[in-house]
Amino acid sequence: MKYKFLIFGTLIVLLNACKKSAIVNPGDKVIPITTSTSFYPMQIGNYWKTDAQNYMEIQDTVRINGKLYYKFHYATGGDVIGLEYLRIDENQYLVEANPNDTSLNYQANFGANVNDTFHSLNIQNINNHLIKVTYKSATKMTFQIDVFNNNFASAQTIANTYYKGIGPDGNYTTIKINGIVYNY
Repeated sequence: MKYKFLIFGTLIVLLNACKKSAIVNPGDKVIPITTSTSFYPMQIGNYWKTDAQNYMEIQDTVRINGKLYYKFHYATGGDVIGLEYLRIDENQYLVEANPNDTSLNYQANFGANVNDTFHSLNIQNINNHLIKVTYKSATKMTFQIDVFNNNFASAQTIANTYYKGIGPDGNYTTIKINGIVYNY
């Protein structure tokens, strides 16, 4: 009888150890482990929701200059505030494009290392922001963006963080990645 309890107890411990429910980054929140290996999983139907009125969702794909982009729909307070067309290119850049424009906006470089820098645009103008990798681990990347505000002749620094398998950091209550729903 003693051996049955030992075997049963060992099985419970092993089953719980194999359960991939969440990871914790030191100093960060608990985030679910997903099946995706991308810092920004892109598939039609993926979504990131704070509540029913505040979310972003991948609704479709579109070809821009022969490249496949994912159409992101954003809502805040229930109102549509934007569409964005994103892809991760062969060099691991997160690229934004517009079907009516030929310029590209680089938002992140998931292949970069800490202290690497790049610019947000492929043209030189006031909107060409300097972006620097400030943190990188196997599961998290943070980018510092120096945004110049022409109205105030000053710079503002923004940090964007992405989690592997999740995408951008946010106060989400529910996300859907590659067909699987995760609740925070």
